Amino acid sequence: MKFAYELLNADGKLERGAVEAASEAEARRSLQRQGNTVLGLEAAVARSRGGRISGATLQLAFTELSTLLHSGLGIAESVSSIATAHAGDSLAEALDKLGRAISQGKSFAEALRLSGLVLPEYFFQLARAGEMTGRLADSLEEALTQYTYERELAAEMRNALIYPAVLVGVGLLAVGLMFSFVVPRFAGLLKDAESLPWLAWAVLSAGQFVNENLLLLLLAMLVATISLVRLFRKPAVRDALLEWLAGVPVVGAWIGESSTAGWAALMGALLGQGVPMLDALDLANSSVKLVTRRRRLETAARSVKAGLALSKALEEQGAMDATAWNLLRTGERAGRLPDMLKALAALSAKSGRERMKRVLLLIEPLAILVIGMGIGVIVLGIVLAITSLTDIPV
Repeated sequence: MKFAYELLNADGKLERGAVEAASEAEARRSLQRQGNTVLGLEAAVARSRGGRISGATLQLAFTELSTLLHSGLGIAESVSSIATAHAGDSLAEALDKLGRAISQGKSFAEALRLSGLVLPEYFFQLARAGEMTGRLADSLEEALTQYTYERELAAEMRNALIYPAVLVGVGLLAVGLMFSFVVPRFAGLLKDAESLPWLAWAVLSAGQFVNENLLLLLLAMLVATISLVRLFRKPAVRDALLEWLAGVPVVGAWIGESSTAGWAALMGALLGQGVPMLDALDLANSSVKLVTRRRRLETAARSVKAGLALSKALEEQGAMDATAWNLLRTGERAGRLPDMLKALAALSAKSGRERMKRVLLLIEPLAILVIGMGIGVIVLGIVLAITSLTDIPV
């Protein structure tokens, strides 16, 4: 791990730089042995040579690692082999750190933390459990399965919004063009505003305003877009929006089942690899994005700590539906709770994807309807303005 330092050297001169060490204490001792007076020392945020490590790159690297471990290769050799294969890309630096930490006698879970890789907490917990049980390859596969599911879910949600977003964007562009170039051609009719129907007056006035303040409106839209992007980068805002969507019919059911699938898959993986129940609950609950559900699950976890069965605790808090309670209750009675949790995850994921398709079937026609209504109102306003000044009956 790299530490940035500020010190006075043996000649009394101020120096700044960075040093590699396994810990802050070791870095301090290394600098002091050279006759330096350490003034400041802190962990440096290392940037990979190739930039940010993508989720796809991490997924590929851990797939390779679990495959090599299953083939019987040692952990140090496996990491070294993958580092060689990825030499020169954004993953190389982190893999080098991981390999050095392992060679210094660190456990894989500790070395993984020291590598600087940005991973969900369950990766470290499953790695620790895998080392304790001698099933590190299986543990990494479980972590990779959950990580892959989370990435696929996020991708599905993004993809689900692409087509409606394109429709809305094209519709707004069409409305903007009509207000900018078509409606202003009829603005002269506003001279007879008293004889215009209110809809015609509103459309023509809006078109005239847009045409006269086009640059100002474009600037306002740019500022609003930047502000919204910054706003939605805040976790609290995203959580609040997700919580609101969870209460919307159809969409809320999709979000709820996706949340259940993620929680159950992680719980099943953690318990299956020997992580204690309470620790597994803490990790799985912390991964839940819905605030209300997370609070219910945390209350259920306290009930489990007090001695209540997991299925009963979830039922009392209303954190899951009847299908989940029944599956978990069956798993507890048969001594196969991890398997039942995985079955619940698969069932919820499948149901969630089906609901997502239904959501798409609703979003697309709604977007078309809204765009059509907007353009229709503009056209109707223009027609009313023209016909109001002629003998053509309306």
